[in-house]
Amino acid sequence: VFALNRMDVLEARAHTWRNHTAICIFTVTPPPDPLFEEERWHRAARELAAVVSGKLDIRQALTERALHASAPDACPLAALDRIHIDNTGSGGFTIIEVHTRDMPGLLYRLTRAIFQCGLDIWSARIATLSEQAVDVFYVRDFDGRKIASAGEIDRVRARIAAVLPRAREGPSPGGDCPPERACNGAA
Repeated sequence: VFALNRMDVLEARAHTWRNHTAICIFTVTPPPDPLFEEERWHRAARELAAVVSGKLDIRQALTERALHASAPDACPLAALDRIHIDNTGSGGFTIIEVHTRDMPGLLYRLTRAIFQCGLDIWSARIATLSEQAVDVFYVRDFDGRKIASAGEIDRVRARIAAVLPRAREGPSPGGDCPPERACNGAA
């Protein structure tokens, strides 16, 4: 929703309790046009409520925005992309750390890719500095376990890599990838 309103997420913290209630705290840039700032905040609030209630398809909205946006610049920071998956840093969670170039909708694309891999995000720490994003997710599978096998870790890494900015020519702006690149073999 922030990307739709041209607000950048500078930092975010998210936590999920055992009853699956989640709380997210975002620090964002203000809307770009100070003359319409209040209107933009109200629009963002309405759109957020619509997403939560299922009345707004955020993937479709991001895709439409991408179609009307100018072509993205070449990705000079693509060499800095890094996906680190760690099973030793936490007793109960797998830690996924992603370093990449920031782009509109990146947080949505990453969280959707993680969900499509059959993982629940229990905690997240998001940071953006200039063009560089560092996003850290504490995850478990839907049965409450860490990612166990090397094969599953590789599938998660490939699924996340498919939605990073350097992969723009592959997946659609909504974060879809070809079936062979999805974690469970299905798009």
